[in-house]
Amino acid sequence: MKKIWIAMLMLLALVLWTGCQRQETAEEKPQQGIKQEEQEEEMPSDEEMVKEVHENIGAILEKERRIEDIFMGAGLATAPNAPYEPDENGQCFVPVTDEEINTLQALRDLTEEVFTPEYAQQQFYQTAFEGSYPRYREEDGKLCIDIGVGGALDKEWAPDTLDIVKGEGNRITVTVDYMNYQSLRRSQIQFVKTEEGLRIDAMEEVGL
Repeated sequence: MKKIWIAMLMLLALVLWTGCQRQETAEEKPQQGIKQEEQEEEMPSDEEMVKEVHENIGAILEKERRIEDIFMGAGLATAPNAPYEPDENGQCFVPVTDEEINTLQALRDLTEEVFTPEYAQQQFYQTAFEGSYPRYREEDGKLCIDIGVGGALDKEWAPDTLDIVKGEGNRITVTVDYMNYQSLRRSQIQFVKTEEGLRIDAMEEVGL
């Protein structure tokens, strides 16, 4: 008889425990739903992204062209006839004269006003700051440039040709035309929405 009572008590305890677990699970689900709704509210809508791109595309592309010229074109200015001595690699570094962009970090900060750090690393930093033949380096706390590297950059964006390709979440893809040495080209650009604003996360030339 005692065994029967013990078995019944154990069964009752199991039923009560199972009920509590189901209640806890039911209480957790609405909380997860609330968190998901909050995340969706924080995600910008496609309309908001499109509006922000249209409002800022001119200023962004103007900065993009300057940064591209710093890394792949003429580079930051130096004093005329600045003295130099080739290093062991044959590179000739002289200090830049820009009062604001006078350290590697300042150049990084300027670049990341337009590009994501990941894209900037891939597109600029890994060749301009790193490797055996960097274009920029610091000497005695001053930003210096190898004057043996560089060339002209003849690029003019046409922001009024902006065309929205697609938007998804915090990313939007657009195309914009530009002139390169009197040749019409088209670039596909992917923007990502960050806490600091829109940043370019990918760029590639596409057919007209």
